[in-house]
Amino acid sequence: MRLFDRAGGATRTGITPRWFGWTVGVISCAFGWNATALAQRTDELTAEAQAAEQRLRQSLPADSEAMAMLEAIVAGRSMTRNDGWFNLAKPQTAYGWEQMLASYDTDGDGQISKTEFPGREQWFAALDRNRDGALNDADHGWNIDSGSSNFQQLARRVDADDDGRITESELQAMTSKLLANQEFLSIDELRLAWEPPPRSGASFERPTASQLIIGLEKQEIGSHMPGPNVGEQGGDFTLKTLKGEEVNLAKWCSEKPVVLIFGNFTCGPFRAQAGNLERLFDRYREQFHFLVVYVREAHPSDGWAMRRNESADIKLPQPTKYPERVAVAQQCQNLMGSKIPLVVDEMDDPVGRQYSGMPSRLYLLDAERQVLFKSGRGPHYFSPSELEEALLWHLTETEPSKVEGSVQEPGPSAQSNAPSSRDPKAAWSQLGIEFPALPTWAERLSDSLPESTLALLKLDHLHRQANPLGREIAAKIRWIVADALHSPYGKATAEFDLLRAGKSSTDILEWQQQIASPSEPNAKLWAFAKQLTQAGHSISDESFAEIHEQWQTESTVAIVHTIAFANFENRLWLALGLTEEDKLNLAAVLPPDGWRGEDARTAPSRPDLAETLLAAPTDPSESKKRQAGWNPVNFDLLQAKLKSQQQRSSRVPLPHPDRLGILPEEERKRSEKVVWSNISLGYQPELTQGWFNLMRTFRREANLDRVFSNSLFWVVTRSNECFY
Repeated sequence: MRLFDRAGGATRTGITPRWFGWTVGVISCAFGWNATALAQRTDELTAEAQAAEQRLRQSLPADSEAMAMLEAIVAGRSMTRNDGWFNLAKPQTAYGWEQMLASYDTDGDGQISKTEFPGREQWFAALDRNRDGALNDADHGWNIDSGSSNFQQLARRVDADDDGRITESELQAMTSKLLANQEFLSIDELRLAWEPPPRSGASFERPTASQLIIGLEKQEIGSHMPGPNVGEQGGDFTLKTLKGEEVNLAKWCSEKPVVLIFGNFTCGPFRAQAGNLERLFDRYREQFHFLVVYVREAHPSDGWAMRRNESADIKLPQPTKYPERVAVAQQCQNLMGSKIPLVVDEMDDPVGRQYSGMPSRLYLLDAERQVLFKSGRGPHYFSPSELEEALLWHLTETEPSKVEGSVQEPGPSAQSNAPSSRDPKAAWSQLGIEFPALPTWAERLSDSLPESTLALLKLDHLHRQANPLGREIAAKIRWIVADALHSPYGKATAEFDLLRAGKSSTDILEWQQQIASPSEPNAKLWAFAKQLTQAGHSISDESFAEIHEQWQTESTVAIVHTIAFANFENRLWLALGLTEEDKLNLAAVLPPDGWRGEDARTAPSRPDLAETLLAAPTDPSESKKRQAGWNPVNFDLLQAKLKSQQQRSSRVPLPHPDRLGILPEEERKRSEKVVWSNISLGYQPELTQGWFNLMRTFRREANLDRVFSNSLFWVVTRSNECFY
C-alpha cells in the first residue's frame, strides 16, 4: 500500500553513501601487484594528471566512491581490497550465509546438514566445498579466496595463451620445460618450480598515480556510477550480438534468470576466469541465461598498457568506432573459444556505466531484473565461484526438489500441519449463524477466530463480487498474484471467478499463455501485479506512472488494494496448507447482514505470550546464530533516506476534502494522519473500510501481545524493504 505516496528507500537521483558497492578493476590486472604503495604523490603528478584531478574534484560528489578512489590514488595508498573504493565495495548477495543459516539451520548448530537442506543432492554437494558432509562458514569462505599470489603466478605460467583454460598440451609443455636438462625432479626442485618465492615489490608491474587518475577520468579503471545493488531493479537494455542480432534483457529475464558478465579483452583477470565462466555456462545453461556484455578496454596500448598483454600478443588501442569494438570483441571470443552469448556495448558504454561493469563484473537478475547477486568489480572480487554459490542457492529456493521420483511443486508441503476440514454445519454453528457452502479456509479458521472469519468473508466477497475494477480484471489480478506465490488454491479460486464472469476454460488458458505478450492489452498491469507481489520495493516512479496514466486515480488505487488483499489471502491459504484438492466451495460467501459480532462465541484462550517469551532460551550464542543477514543501517542514513522521501512528490494526487467529508468522523480523523489512509479512503472507501474492519476485528479477537505484534510488523516491513 505504500506505493500511493512514497517509494521505498532513498531517491536514486545522485550518488549516496548507500551506493557504496563497487570496486575498481584494472588496478591489479596483473594479479601480482597488491601490496606496494604507489610511486608518485600529488606533487609528482604530470600536468595532464593534475588537470584530470581538478576536473574530477569539480564533477564527482564528495561522498561518492569515485571521489574516495581519487583520494586514495593521490594519497598513494596500496590498493588492496581494503583501500580506495575497494574498501567500500563488497560483493552483495540475496543468499548470504547468515541468511541461509537463519532459514535452514533448524537445530541451531551453526551449519546446514543434508537433512536440513531443502534442495537437491547435487546442489548440496556443489555447495559443500570442503566435502565434510555439512554446509558451514568454511564452504562459504572458500569462494572468497582466489588463491595465494604464488598459485596465481603458477597458473599464469602454465596457461601459456592466457585464455583461462589449462589444456593437456600446456601441462605437457610445462613438464617438458622442467625436465629439459635432467632425468627427474627432486621434491625440493618441484616445490621451487611450482611454488616459487614471492616476487619482490620492485618487480611488480604497478601503475603510477598519474596513470590511475587519467584512467579514472576516462572510466577505464571503472565506471563512476555504482550500479544497482541487491534488491534493486537493473535497467533494461537492447544490444547487438557479433552477428548483429538484438538481445533484449527484459525479454531474456522473463524467460529465466540472467547472469550478466561484463568484461573486455585487455583485462587479464577477465581472461583468466574464462574457463571458470565456461564451466558455469555448461552446468547451468538450462536454468539460467548467460550473457557477456563487452565494454571498453581496460589496458589499451594507447593507455595503461600491461606487459602481460604484450607477452600474450594482445596489443590494441582503445577502439574509437563501434565496428572496431565489435572486431576486438570477436578477437576476444575467438581466443577464449567461448560459447557464452556476447553482446557489444555502445561506444559511450551506456550499459557498462549503468551497471558499473568496467572493467569486469558479475550479476544475477531475476524475472523482474531485480539484482540477486552483484560481485565487486574485478579483479579483486571477480569471482565465478562466488557467483556459483548464488546460483545454487537460487535453484534451491525456487526449483522443485526430487521427491520419490516425482516433482514436488513449490509451496506448502503435502503433509501439512493445518487443521483438517470439518462439517460445514459445525463450522457455521461455531460462527453463530446458518449458511451453506462454507469455503475450506473459513472452516479451518472458524473455530479459533469466528469473528475474524466473518469479517474476512465479507471483505473477500467485496473484492470478488463487487470490485470496482470489474469481476474479470479483479479475478485476473488475483490469478497473477496466486501464480507468483505458487498458491494452487488461489489460482483455482481466481479461475472459478473468471468462469463466473463469463469466460470459458479455453479463454482462460489462452489468456494465461499470452500474459506477457505485447499483443496482450493489459500486459503492463499483469507485470505490475507480479512485481508488486514479489519485490514491491523495486516499483519505480516511472512504472507506477504508466499504470496511473492508463487506469486513472480511482482504478489505480483499486488495483493496489486488490493486489495487496490477494497477497494477504494467498499467504493465509499457503499457511493453512490449502492445495488445489481443497477447491470445494470456491464461491464468494456473504454472511447475512443480521449477524452481529457479539453473537459469536469467543476464541479459545491462549497462553500468555510474555510468559512464553520469558521461558524461551536466552543463550546469547544461540540468538546470534539465528540473526537475519541484514546489513546495519545507522541513524544518519535513516535520516538521509527520510529527508529524501520528504522531498519527493506523491505518486497519486491527494483527494479533494469533499470526498472525505462524507466519511464517519473516526475514519475522517484517521485519514488526516496518514497519507495512505487519506488516499485509500478518498478514492476507494468501501475497500478500505472493509480492510480496517477486518484488522480491528482480528486485533480485538486475537488479543495479541503488542510487543510481539509490533516486532512482527517490523520484521515484515524490513523484509519487504518498506519504509514504514
